[in-house]
Amino acid sequence: MAKKALGKLNGWVSYTFSRSLLREMQDRGVEPDFVSAYLYPGGDVVSEYEGARQHIKLRTILPESKDSNLNKIRSLNQTIQKHFPNKPVYITEFSSDSGSRSTVNETCYKSSHIVKNAIDLCDQVDALGYWQFSDITQEHRDTKKMVFGGNGLISRQGIHKCGYFAFWFLSKLGDYMLDRGENHIVTRTDNGGYAVLVHNYKNLSDAFRTENSKVDARIPGEKLFEDVEPLHFAYTISGVEPGRYTIKKYTLNAEHGNLADKISELNCWDLAREE
Repeated sequence: MAKKALGKLNGWVSYTFSRSLLREMQDRGVEPDFVSAYLYPGGDVVSEYEGARQHIKLRTILPESKDSNLNKIRSLNQTIQKHFPNKPVYITEFSSDSGSRSTVNETCYKSSHIVKNAIDLCDQVDALGYWQFSDITQEHRDTKKMVFGGNGLISRQGIHKCGYFAFWFLSKLGDYMLDRGENHIVTRTDNGGYAVLVHNYKNLSDAFRTENSKVDARIPGEKLFEDVEPLHFAYTISGVEPGRYTIKKYTLNAEHGNLADKISELNCWDLAREE
């Protein structure tokens, strides 16, 4: 008889509650086959009840610090190891924004957040699932514009957004990791090639991280982010087999692949989808 896998911490519950749940499961002799969880920015959720209806409030809707996700997962892993050692951890949903109406989702901020977390968490979790593929599932009465700040990797019209290219870059990495750092990962491919992926993730400034702030991609970057200083990288790879190598460079920045800048250039932020 097939065994049904058991294990889930999904849903809008705080990580504090998750620790209590794991402890209760251990006390009752209930052992999960795996542990899964959502990973969204902001502090612990606050639940309020009105009769039988639960209202969920997030302290912030955007990352509190650049390493907030990594710190959360490390804390969760410590708790899991304490109660159920060596269980797989699956992040079935994660995103840079717990809402879906922020125009920075159309910018390189989205792509750098995806790449940063993929690099940071590759040795912390067994799977990392992004929410979500297309903006089409987020349509509502307030989404009459062509783009509306959805979390999708592609727009409703099938336009590839910055988040899409983040996964495209990640797909180019090799299976063998040679080095990893705060802003980079170096890999080797099966055919003897090398793939280096770098990012310059910048966290949003304090003024734009609270749930009452209006985060808008049209705000100048020096006001929107903690800093806008560039990074410069140089690598030396030892043990490279002699031969002829083709160097390919792919770039995603304000001038290349940034949907928000193109929309600003065409002055069509308010363009209706019918147009």
